[in-house]
Amino acid sequence: EGASANCSCRQGWASHGALCYPAACVSNGLICGGNGRCVFENGVTPTCVCNEGFSLTGDFVCGVPASSNKSSAGTTVAIVVVVLLVLAAAAGFLVWWFVIRPRKGGVLRERAPQKDVNPTKSRSLKKQVASGASFHADAPLLSQLSNANSSIQL
Repeated sequence: EGASANCSCRQGWASHGALCYPAACVSNGLICGGNGRCVFENGVTPTCVCNEGFSLTGDFVCGVPASSNKSSAGTTVAIVVVVLLVLAAAAGFLVWWFVIRPRKGGVLRERAPQKDVNPTKSRSLKKQVASGASFHADAPLLSQLSNANSSIQL
C-alpha cells in the first residue's frame, strides 16, 4: 500500500517512478516537461513526442507552442461576423436616414418653401427675373444688347 519502487539506473539514464528513462528526457523530475512521452529504442537517440496541443519548445521539453498565443480560428470568425454586423447596421441606418425618412406616404417630400424674411428683396428679384436681368450681375445680358456680336473679343 503506497509503496514506492526505486530503480537503480545505469549512467546516462534517470529514474522516474519505477522506470529508467534516458536522462535527456527527464528534467526537474518531469518527462518531456510533463506534456509528452519519451520515445527511445536501442541505438536510437531518444526524442520527446508531445501530447496534443503541445509542441517541442526546447531540448526534450514539450510546452505550449508560440503560435497558440495567436487568435484561434473561432475568434477570427467572431471578429469578422461582428465587423460585418456593424457595417450592415451602418448601411441600414444610412438607407433609413436618406431614403426612408424623407418619404411621407410613399412619395419623396420636398422642402417647404421658406418664409420671406425680407419681402421687398423677394419682389425685386421677381422683377429682375421678369425683365430678363441676370441674378449674378447688374449689367444686361449679352443677348439683350442691340449691337451684340456673336464673337467676343478680349
